[in-house]
Amino acid sequence: MYIMTLKLGVTTYNHLWRYTLKQTLEHIAKLKFRVIELMTTPPHAWPGDLNKKKRDELRELLGSYGLQVKALNPTYGDLNLASPRPTVRRLTVEELKAQIKLARDIDAEIVVVVAGTGHLVGTPPIEMIWNHAKDGIIECAKFAEDHGVIIGLECAPYRFIEKAEQLKRMIKEVGSESVKAVFDTSNSCVREPILSAIETLGNLTIHVHLADNDCKTWGKLSIGMGTIEFAAVAKALESIKFRGVSVIELWCPDEDPDSCVAISKERLEAVGWSP
Repeated sequence: MYIMTLKLGVTTYNHLWRYTLKQTLEHIAKLKFRVIELMTTPPHAWPGDLNKKKRDELRELLGSYGLQVKALNPTYGDLNLASPRPTVRRLTVEELKAQIKLARDIDAEIVVVVAGTGHLVGTPPIEMIWNHAKDGIIECAKFAEDHGVIIGLECAPYRFIEKAEQLKRMIKEVGSESVKAVFDTSNSCVREPILSAIETLGNLTIHVHLADNDCKTWGKLSIGMGTIEFAAVAKALESIKFRGVSVIELWCPDEDPDSCVAISKERLEAVGWSP
């Protein structure tokens, strides 16, 4: 079996809305993780709720559990850089700037960004929403540069950037060293062959999300519950000399969140990842 070492972390997504932030960090620490991606949305850690004192307290809380935040992720149910509505785009840009400030304040390296979506019915022309999103990313990229933070753009099914080649094009057009790629196994495999997507993004990839599904219906299942071959993913990441963190990002609403993270961790450790 192909064995190597890739750094493994976990997102707080699977514990969001089930536990308080403090409880979530306690659970994750007990699972023996040291690196996390923090979902920065209410009720856990929304920037608007965190003044300087509370940010200092958050740093202390993370330190008390021996946890490092690699990335922030505000979630993207209602944020949309590609919206035809200027007010929605402006709100999204300002939200992302607030995320970038929070990342700087708690020593997180990356803010994960999904560029946005069109409408399910009557989708605007792709050129229009592409340019809307690009303008917003360029503005956020300059802000990120000034704050020492990286924007990690992510493909997502049912959005307008769904494939690696589209993501690579956007990053190239934005043209900022502060904009890199986030690769997501469960997002990618329902739209294109997963190994070729990794190759396409190559050294643009700064961060990885790990979850399983059957590569037909999108989902963020525990590792081993779908058809993705994670040993092959590990080998592909090594081939592009990926040295970032891969985080387990699951949504298991009908299972105990600790259990599905724990089994995923065990299965990933067997093919080369290590916390």
